Amino acid sequence: MQRSKADRQVLAAYRYFPSIRDPTRRWNTAYWSLSSHQMASYTAPRMRSLCSLRLVSRQPSSSVSLRQALRDERTKGPMQFNRCRCEDSGASHHKLTVAAATGDVPPLEASRRSAIASFKVMDVVAQADELMREGRDIYHMEVGQPQSSAPEAAVRAANSAMLSDRCGYTAARGEMPLREAIAGMYGETYGDAAAIGPQHVHVTPGSSGAFSLAFIAAFDVGDAVAVASSSYPCYRNILTALGIDVVTIPVNARYVVTALELETAQAKRAAAGMPPIKGLVLSSPGNPTGAMLTPEELRDLCALCDATACQFVSDEIYHGISYTGAPRAASALEFTRKAIVINSFSKFYSMTGWRLGWLVVPDHLDSCIDALNQNMNVSAPTLAQRAAVAALHAEAAPELLGHIDRYAINRTIVLDSLAEMGLTDVSPAEGAFYVYVNLQAEGVTDSAALCSALLNEAGVAIVPGVDFEEPGSGKGERSVRLSYPGSTEDIQQAMSLFQHWWSTSSTAMALRGQVKA
Repeated sequence: MQRSKADRQVLAAYRYFPSIRDPTRRWNTAYWSLSSHQMASYTAPRMRSLCSLRLVSRQPSSSVSLRQALRDERTKGPMQFNRCRCEDSGASHHKLTVAAATGDVPPLEASRRSAIASFKVMDVVAQADELMREGRDIYHMEVGQPQSSAPEAAVRAANSAMLSDRCGYTAARGEMPLREAIAGMYGETYGDAAAIGPQHVHVTPGSSGAFSLAFIAAFDVGDAVAVASSSYPCYRNILTALGIDVVTIPVNARYVVTALELETAQAKRAAAGMPPIKGLVLSSPGNPTGAMLTPEELRDLCALCDATACQFVSDEIYHGISYTGAPRAASALEFTRKAIVINSFSKFYSMTGWRLGWLVVPDHLDSCIDALNQNMNVSAPTLAQRAAVAALHAEAAPELLGHIDRYAINRTIVLDSLAEMGLTDVSPAEGAFYVYVNLQAEGVTDSAALCSALLNEAGVAIVPGVDFEEPGSGKGERSVRLSYPGSTEDIQQAMSLFQHWWSTSSTAMALRGQVKA
């Protein structure tokens, strides 16, 4: 929905007139205009603001009740009102003109929408890097980043492009050779049911850029969008920054959200008279759990979303990384053309720093995604686009599949080591390169403190579950995530250090509630 300038400035009205937002909700703000300037009618050398606010009451009232609603605001808050005039213009419409003296110019402040949680994984990365600069040996199991480089074919293509091309802007949708290669990959990997044309592909600066575009295009401020209880934290944080109401759906015993869990959440909201769930954001394989939906579960989930006008955003960034016994990683494109599908070159293709992702979008969002991409990103990195074409070529496949073989070995090391420590309440770890560990039975109630102590005392970096759970749920304080895409030697050494610290450190014992530190 396109909002007028006056409508957008309603946010300013809310900032300075909090009483308008009182629980009685007597007033709807309809129009707001504001100009700040030195007013000639004032002699005091202070900045003045002339505010004109038009209010629409939910029920017939008078300007007298409007004055009453604002009376307490005249002498408190960031603006003090010198004079206030209300004019009746009908049974429920009033015009308010306020001259406000601010005294000193208010300090600049960060927006309220920016008050989101930090990405704890990156906080741990920063702490680990600081210790490394001090000369410490640090074993990284915190960040979901392959230690391998981009495929050799991709590096050669990038070198060639740098030497032969100025690598200027591309079309916002991405260069056609890359979009054709991405489109071709869907038919080759998932079959004819998932086949698409390059016109459906939008290339972005990483999957993070894709999520921002998708959320802005599909959802409005105040919409209810669901995420799994154990999920990638940036879903929640980006949605929150955009003013979207995040709904948490608990994962089932297999650490996934299926149609059953979504339908249950929808029914509960309907029974409580709450707005319907407008969207669902899920990844399979999942982060932090590595859990995967079966193709049948994904099919049923797509069908339910389509039947209930719930925009499904399918995060398929870890496709290609799964292990023996895991379900086949199906794409939502096999079952619906209404879903938004997001993927990236960061994980399977080992190109995290190249910052390149993509969306496959349904027809009803195609033009707005293109316009948003033009305005917010202009284009994805040209050099990365050239390299990515080579990464998708069959020549790169043996190298990339070799990484998966290494991840499988590392996964076994991690799971076996945890079992030796008595830690068996873990996620399925069917795909991606994560193991999510529930430490509740061990008495752990402060996972952030545990991770900090492990890093500082043993030099092993893992991340607390608070990054992945709903704030206040308590589940994140009892869980940790281990990431294993590094070298096998480093993973072996990291788990050996973790085991020793877990069983001998007085700090570890204290955090487990066994002894006092």
